[in-house]
Amino acid sequence: MKFSLNNLNKFSKITIFFISAVFLLYILFLILPFVLSPVVENYTNDIEKIVKDSVGLELKIDKLGVTTSPNFHAGVKAKDISVLIPKETIPIVTAQNIKIDLKLIPLLFKKVEFGVIKASNFNGSLIVNTDGTFQVQDYLLSNQPQEQAPISSLPYGL
Repeated sequence: MKFSLNNLNKFSKITIFFISAVFLLYILFLILPFVLSPVVENYTNDIEKIVKDSVGLELKIDKLGVTTSPNFHAGVKAKDISVLIPKETIPIVTAQNIKIDLKLIPLLFKKVEFGVIKASNFNGSLIVNTDGTFQVQDYLLSNQPQEQAPISSLPYGL
């Protein structure tokens, strides 16, 4: 008996199609970093600017990319990251070969679980001011949203 699609019943055809589609999506998921990493690398300057505008610290990222793994993890990686206080020469944080992965299956159940968080050559430096506070506190606390004054009247004259 020769194998032919004509000999298969409708359920078998749907099953083969479904399994093939899932397998194709899985392969596309694994190939995704090759497509997305160059795109994400183009946004490195924008990410650095957002951090500078929101926190006031200078962030330097080298070779930012996207990662996926066969056990349904997705994340980001970078070759080098450094965080500097403006007008300082010594970075407060440096790290190399950073990788952060999220497990995707728990996201379906509204849970956030990390698969991998790793960095090599992680270094931190804290500069203490004369009043005993850390210099980085000046930047982190100065960018906190200010409390708004209580509303004295409703809009539109209500």
